[in-house]
Amino acid sequence: MRGEYNSLQAKVKSENPHAVYIWCWAHRLNLVVEQGVASCLEAVDFFGILGRVFDFVCSSKNRVFLFEQNQKIRNPNLPVRRLKRVTTTRWSSHSTALNTVLLTWASLVDTLEDLWKSEASSDASSFLSYFQSERFLYTCFLFKKIFSVLDPLSKTFQAIDIDLITASSMITSKIGQLLNIRNEFNSIVIEVKQFIQNHLDENFTPLPQKRSRKRKIMSGEKATDEPTSDPLTNFKYHTFYTVLDIICSQIDQKFNNDTISIFKDLSLLTKKRILEIKMDTNKIPCDAFEGIASIYSTFLNAEALNTEYLWLIDCFSNLEKTINLTKYLHKDEDNESTNSSDFESHISESDEELISQCPIEECTNSSSLIYIMFKLFCSSNIRFTLPNIYMLLKIAVTLPVSSASTERSFSILKL
Repeated sequence: MRGEYNSLQAKVKSENPHAVYIWCWAHRLNLVVEQGVASCLEAVDFFGILGRVFDFVCSSKNRVFLFEQNQKIRNPNLPVRRLKRVTTTRWSSHSTALNTVLLTWASLVDTLEDLWKSEASSDASSFLSYFQSERFLYTCFLFKKIFSVLDPLSKTFQAIDIDLITASSMITSKIGQLLNIRNEFNSIVIEVKQFIQNHLDENFTPLPQKRSRKRKIMSGEKATDEPTSDPLTNFKYHTFYTVLDIICSQIDQKFNNDTISIFKDLSLLTKKRILEIKMDTNKIPCDAFEGIASIYSTFLNAEALNTEYLWLIDCFSNLEKTINLTKYLHKDEDNESTNSSDFESHISESDEELISQCPIEECTNSSSLIYIMFKLFCSSNIRFTLPNIYMLLKIAVTLPVSSASTERSFSILKL
């Protein structure tokens, strides 16, 4: 798909050089998660054991029944859960598997103890010793904190109305959140201690003390090794920082702005940039709209776009008051059907097919910046006054962020 010379995208570009290839953002994020869960020995052991526990318990109806019975005994008021499979092809499977084990931890331990006694299973014994260790708890709460940042991002990338500018800004903010987690190791320690305090009836194996290896000192060498003896500090340096650093570096690598010229030009159409440039027109880039106009030269002209953009900046405040843009930012459920009908009544016949692919009532991402501007143009006659800006917005809302909806359709057809 992505090869530079003989791939599908290369063949499409040979037919149409103006075609823009965008690598599915949801796929990229899934690859980042895959790298993170394979970044160190603790992570590999953790998710490897989660996968083996699923196979061990769910391979037998009797074991599944025993697991469900223990859940009903432990938590009679909570719904019965089943263990989740860990797989690289199903997005968020690592997160759902982790959360399920954490929520049903006590019932799972009871099940493994019963199976160890009744079946004399060595697998149950090894699983039991791992789940009753601080090694499991520290790794579990580390990835729980990481997935709390990445999971909402993955779901947002699969939304039908997200645009490239919103996706790019969300990636930037999530990198900042992941970097902040580097300073939150003490909070993970507190969570682990609180978990142990809530299960005083269980004996947890402390973090293993690793034997320090002696290294031969070469002649003339004056520096000496200072091995880390504290197991908690060892976990912090070799697991905590390693996982976070690899995930952040993979995000930087996978989400490098290969379509930076498009991002730069489309960002000028967001409300924030319009208000900034209205305060100081010198902030308009000297090459504004030239990048995207060169790609879509059949439809767009950079000089005309600049002229219309200056007019849009001057009249945007009055236009916003007239159309009441805030109703698109914060939907009122009582007026949702009214807004939808008003929006559809202003759609031209040539745009009917485009709008039908993403109707208002199906929009789930209220922060989709370009789509808000597109709806503003569609609900007013300004699209006839600024035809080049309107065409640019039409191009922007049809540039995909992910191929999740398409693949989901094929999966349904297969079923």
